[in-house]
Amino acid sequence: MANFKLNENLRQAMIKLLNVNSLRLFGLMVYNFEYEEFENHPVFKTMFVAYDDKLGWKMGYDKDFVNTSQPEDLVYIISHEILHAINGHCFRVSERDFEIWSLACDHVINTHLDNDIDSGNLKMSKPKDRFYIPLLAKKHPDWSTERAYGWLFQNAKTKCATDAQGNNIPGLIEVFIPNAGENGEDFTVRFNVDMEVFDKNPKTIAAQNNLVAQVRAHMNSVAQGRGLIPGNVFDILKHLIDVTIPPEELLEVAIKNILVESDTRSWRSINKRLYAHGIMVCANEYEEIMGDVICLIDHSGSISNEDAMKFGGAIKNCSSLFQNLHLLYHDTKQQGEVKIMSSEEVTRTDKLFELHGRGGTCHDEAFDYVQKCYDHGINISVVLAFTDWESNIEEIWDRYSWHNEIPMFSVVPRKKQVSEKFGKTCILY
Repeated sequence: MANFKLNENLRQAMIKLLNVNSLRLFGLMVYNFEYEEFENHPVFKTMFVAYDDKLGWKMGYDKDFVNTSQPEDLVYIISHEILHAINGHCFRVSERDFEIWSLACDHVINTHLDNDIDSGNLKMSKPKDRFYIPLLAKKHPDWSTERAYGWLFQNAKTKCATDAQGNNIPGLIEVFIPNAGENGEDFTVRFNVDMEVFDKNPKTIAAQNNLVAQVRAHMNSVAQGRGLIPGNVFDILKHLIDVTIPPEELLEVAIKNILVESDTRSWRSINKRLYAHGIMVCANEYEEIMGDVICLIDHSGSISNEDAMKFGGAIKNCSSLFQNLHLLYHDTKQQGEVKIMSSEEVTRTDKLFELHGRGGTCHDEAFDYVQKCYDHGINISVVLAFTDWESNIEEIWDRYSWHNEIPMFSVVPRKKQVSEKFGKTCILY
């Protein structure tokens, strides 16, 4: 249980979190944190969230910052820090640039909080100095943290802020993004780091899972009319509390079952084996199927006619899982225009493959197409690469950001060692 020996401004903020209906989720979550006051911290100048192996979750705050802040602003800041913890942002940095990751996390959280405040669904005020990127907030308010990170990594320039004497100020980052301001002007701002980074390990995973379990319980009470979570906040939490079957398992069942007529395949028949366990996923008229799938189809000389027929059967069988299929044929270059077909059109067609080219294999143009779809916000659920991976995949992989968010599932005609870096692999035979 958290220790609530807090200064007066923070105490008033807590009272509001615990008593205002639209803030109920955050009010429930504040009990999960120990609160630590500090002065002249070497890195953190405002508030920050961290995980301690002995204490668990903690929220640190600078005494002077809290004393000079309005309780209304602190309500927003505490809610912001709680969302960092629920989403495990401290543990998800991985190989990413930490400063850019911090910017992306703060931007996404603040954009969703702001939208709920503007719609009247969250009773709190917006701190004047909060961090968000006007261009992205306006054009892409629903972007995930990973998507915002990819954009920022390409467009933002960061450096440690300095004082009047030119000395670096730890924890304060200066950010420059061209043409990203309210009116298209260059965007320059100073940004305070507000979370510590920790490795993902059994303790930290358990700590986040505990928070997620509480969120799930509250969201269940929402469904029964006993609570309230505003829509935009709900959107950044929903992915955490969904009980799902890994899509790659369902895809593998469909892809490998290539002797079954495609028009008999459906989510319902694929998942029949799960009914006995009380698991219902995308299996009835009340559930949505996945978005689009991009099929990258290798037409190089190392792909035999038999391989091509197997690929075609696998595509037909998994077509009913998706809204639309983007069929892109390639060897050293893209062969013809990308065909975008609905799942019904795919099941009716007799010919998915007309082999052209047959040279070596380069994935540059194929990956460029996926990146273009990603950049334009097309709802791509997965990329299926039908290939034997005799290609330049290793050379070009790190050029692209789409695979940070869109999973890739490789379908290879025969046994081959493929690095896990490139996603899950399904071997046809």
